[in-house]
Amino acid sequence: MKKVVLTLQENQISFALFIRRLLINSAVKANNSNDLGEKMDKLIEQNEQLLLLLKEQK
Repeated sequence: MKKVVLTLQENQISFALFIRRLLINSAVKANNSNDLGEKMDKLIEQNEQLLLLLKEQK
C-alpha cells in the first residue's frame, strides 16, 4: 500500500511540474512575442522616418 501511495504522490508532483513547465514556457513565448512586436514597431517607425527624409531630399 505504501508503494501505491508513493507512486500517486510522485505522479502528482510530476504532473504539477509538467503544468508548471507549460505555464512557464507559455509565459516565455508570450514575452518573446511582445518583444518581437515592439522591435517590429520600432523598425516600422524608423522606416517611416527614413522615407520622410528621403522625400524631403527630393
